[in-house]
Amino acid sequence: MSRSRWILLICLLLAVAACGGDDDTGDTDDRGAGSDNPLIGATWEWQETVGGDEVVAPDDPARYTLAFNADGTASIQADCNQVVASYSIDESLLTIELGPSTMAACAEGSLSDPYLTMLSAATTYVMEGDDLVISLFGDAGTMRLSP
Repeated sequence: MSRSRWILLICLLLAVAACGGDDDTGDTDDRGAGSDNPLIGATWEWQETVGGDEVVAPDDPARYTLAFNADGTASIQADCNQVVASYSIDESLLTIELGPSTMAACAEGSLSDPYLTMLSAATTYVMEGDDLVISLFGDAGTMRLSP
């Protein structure tokens, strides 16, 4: 996918994420869910995102991490920035809502913004071996993260 197509995809995902409301229907979710939640207890490093024929992968996965906390919050490192997020899980459905962030200007070539956009477009997840695979809204692709 060309750079302009990735930018268009990111803009589309941001627009969709901005349209999301606070859907408090009273249903419970598995926020936290303790030791039976395979997402908690690991720091996940972004390995790649596959969308169509294109693969986007960071040069240094350790600079793009995601850690789920038992209280429904998540800690994200997006290259030179730190982000606090909230998440909810309902069976295999996954929602990540970005919160406060540092606003450092990362070096040219950083994937900070696309990484955060992709995380905010999470819809479902599965475990494939030790890897966490997150599907993105609108069949935009899948992210693969490893502990």
